[in-house]
Parts: sequence; structure tokens; C-alpha cells
Amino acid sequence: KASGKPLIGITTLGGTTNCALHVKKQLEGKGYEVVIFHANGSGGRAMEEMIEQGLIRGVFDLSTNEVVDHLYSGWSDAGPTRLEVAGHKGIPQLIAPGNIDHIIYSSPEKIPEKFKHQYVHVHGPSIHVLRTKKNEMMEVAKVMAEKLNKAQGKTAVIIPLQGLSILDKVDKEFDNPEANLAFCEALSKNLKPEI
Repeated sequence: KASGKPLIGITTLGGTTNCALHVKKQLEGKGYEVVIFHANGSGGRAMEEMIEQGLIRGVFDLSTNEVVDHLYSGWSDAGPTRLEVAGHKGIPQLIAPGNIDHIIYSSPEKIPEKFKHQYVHVHGPSIHVLRTKKNEMMEVAKVMAEKLNKAQGKTAVIIPLQGLSILDKVDKEFDNPEANLAFCEALSKNLKPEI
């Protein structure tokens, strides 16, 4: 049943959950209703379908990992238009590059040949997490910028200062400040100045 309050969509995955819950509480205190989407491919698609239908009035896209997984055939691929619908509809959006420092694969066999030499964190029997390197990070930044540059409404990007995912902190192999900086620089260079 609809509450009549403006609905805000938030994406989250793993280590971004606490932030999403904190923001949800703050927004609810300001009179909004909030729905949280698990950024696992189907979650991002569901959020964007609700945006397309006019149900969601603003977005905090905290976990944009579905974009990197689309580029590299990962498990949480949400399709080619992920990160575009809010901009097309002109609703306000706040974007964070949460979890874009890795690609999730359901098994080692799914990892493309070009990545077979890269480090993989085994998070569970069907969750194999590959750390993106500098080149992939720059490509992701350019794609994100292209998508966000089409936005018709207010759009802002925030960069977390303590890493792009929880894996930066719990697995030393994932701590790659050079790759993260390359992402930030490429995003800044390619975003239009209004963002």
C-alpha cells in the first residue's frame, strides 16, 4: 500500500549496507519513504523499472557494481542501460562508486581468459570476486561518465574516502589505491562540469 510519501530508491551490496540503512533512517526522518535494492543484477533492473513507471522520485545509487559486471560479464549484470533511467526521467540522483572495484563471477570457469592471471577472492562457493585493475577501473569510469552525462535532472557523484568496497579493508590483495585513483581521475575528467 502506497504511503503517499515520495519514494527514494537506494542500491546496496555487502559492505555498503550499513551506509544504506543510515541514509534510509535519515530520509525517513525527513518524510520520505525508502526502498533498498540489492545490487545483484535483478535488484538494479527492478529499481530502474520502478523509476521508469514514475514510482521512484529520487535515487541514491550507492552500489554501482552492476555497471562493471555488465562490462565484464559478471554475475550482477543489470543490462546495458543500468545507471541511465533516473537521468532519462530527470529525477535527482546521487551516485557513489560502491563496489565497482571488483567483478563477481559465480565460478572460476566463468572468469574470462584475460582475467585468469588476476587475483580472485573466494567469498563463497558461488561467489568469486576479481579485483579490477587500473585499465578496467578507467574504462568503468568512462562508461559511468557517459551514462551520467545524459542526465536531465540534478546529478551528483560522491567518492568514498576509505575505499570503494569492504574488500579494500579485509583482503590486502584488494587494496589498490593506484587503481582507485585512476578511476576517480578518469571519472572527474569525463563528467560534464554541471555534475
